[in-house]
Amino acid sequence: MEVDRRKHPRYRLNNGEFVAIGRNTDMLAFVQNAGAGGLQLQYVSEIGRADQWQRLTIIGGNCSQILIADVSCQVAYDIQSLMEEGSFRGLNVRLCGLAFNELTQLQENILYQLIARRSASKNGKKE
Repeated sequence: MEVDRRKHPRYRLNNGEFVAIGRNTDMLAFVQNAGAGGLQLQYVSEIGRADQWQRLTIIGGNCSQILIADVSCQVAYDIQSLMEEGSFRGLNVRLCGLAFNELTQLQENILYQLIARRSASKNGKKE
């Protein structure tokens, strides 16, 4: 049995609702869940594990609005994953768990607003 070591609950997000862009890269990742202590990304990598997620920017899924810029993170895990329908389909789909390093007050406020909005909605489910 695995023990969840998270200090804060995570809230599942609709796929594509929020996107993360790694610093100094053109890679995008879908934010799968988020909480006060960190988040989980899903991305496709041609090279296997990608190490660009230590600093990222979170934007709206339509890519029209930066929500939280220049977030500092620590990679907790980065593992290969199946596609939603349970197949690999030749893609290197990965799940990456990130723990936030020190957030600015503004970043923290925006994050809490996003979490509050998600947890108040019917789609926001704790993980």
